[in-house]
Amino acid sequence: MPKILAVDDEPAFLELTRAYLERDGDIVVETTPSPLQALDMLAETPYDVIVADYAMPEMNGIALLQEVRRRGLSIPFIIFSGRGREEAIIEALNSGADFYLQKGGSPSARFAELRNFILQAARRRRAEVEAQRAGDLYRSIFEYTGSATIIIEGDMTISLANSECERLTGYSRKDIEGKMPFTAFVAPEDRERMENFHRQRRIDPRSAPRTYEFRLIDREGRRREIHLTVGIIPGTDRSVASLIDITDRKRFEEELSAAHEEMTAAFEEATASQEALEAQCREMEDYQATLRGIIDFLPDPTFALDRNGRIIIWNRAMQELTGVRMEQIIGSGADAILRAIPGLAPPSLAERILRGEVAETPGREVYITSPRTGKEVCLWAKASPLYDAAGELAGAIESMRDITKSKEMADQIRRRIALEQLVRS
Repeated sequence: MPKILAVDDEPAFLELTRAYLERDGDIVVETTPSPLQALDMLAETPYDVIVADYAMPEMNGIALLQEVRRRGLSIPFIIFSGRGREEAIIEALNSGADFYLQKGGSPSARFAELRNFILQAARRRRAEVEAQRAGDLYRSIFEYTGSATIIIEGDMTISLANSECERLTGYSRKDIEGKMPFTAFVAPEDRERMENFHRQRRIDPRSAPRTYEFRLIDREGRRREIHLTVGIIPGTDRSVASLIDITDRKRFEEELSAAHEEMTAAFEEATASQEALEAQCREMEDYQATLRGIIDFLPDPTFALDRNGRIIIWNRAMQELTGVRMEQIIGSGADAILRAIPGLAPPSLAERILRGEVAETPGREVYITSPRTGKEVCLWAKASPLYDAAGELAGAIESMRDITKSKEMADQIRRRIALEQLVRS
């Protein structure tokens, strides 16, 4: 129910305004004859709409509007005045008023029009607040995916990068976003290949590989081996790319390749690339839709809970792991996760973050029974908190990486080393 602050130096008119607006029971009106008192009330109480007269002795309606905007308040503001001069209307709208309504004529018609303006402004305000909250949540998800993530425009310019990308490349977001093509980090011998993939992906997404490796050169000139996962964001010519530094892994593979070719192949198959998501949106709704599309590119089973413990994210990898479709579980409580993943011990890491039981980014090994194969699977579960723009906890995201083959490979290496030591002895 919209809560309105009405400001007018005529007490009788304020009471008339309250009576007309509150008679249907869907609007609450608080009044004051003083603009200065109105500013104090705004500091203490959140209002959905302000309705103010133009001519008042302490401060006119335009000055009150300008002071409200100077304080950073974007509350919808309606001037309801007996003055109908064109210059007053232009000044009000230029100062940030949402509507200008002239008093006079039939009171019932005027107050009906005012009521319509109030409800319209309140609905728009609520939609903007909800869109901002959702945008904050998805920006937080993009930031905490765990790998370097970028959004690449059709002309190869990087339009968005997360903090992990800053750490990997050595360049700040200010240096990267809107200025650098993604090929600026690519070693010369890989550049033409990646540019061709970029063009092919926009002609026919199936003609370009979704994952491949390349050599990255950071700001200090150091070379890094990178595993890249990339895909087109639905409905756009932008792509989202996840970059994972596999330099150490490549070195390890090279050291073992001569004696352990089969083991190396198993290791490569077991090493999952974590794909991330993001999108920068010039309109808040486009931003949310873009990020929802990116979430499905994560190779690891991933889900997210809002601050109330409801499931808001359930990606394709999670659907493949559990056999539970997204539309069957979104909006359910966290207990639905335990039913979907047999053997998962409660509570999940995401739940523990929401309860304040664990520090940020905890991890643990989880053994479950695969709903698809019936075999025991070892997962590495990791969770991170999600924050809104005010720094308040908005939810938690948890991903589960299948490390069964990695653990089997480690066991094979230990057995082979033991065998070699036995043979030498």
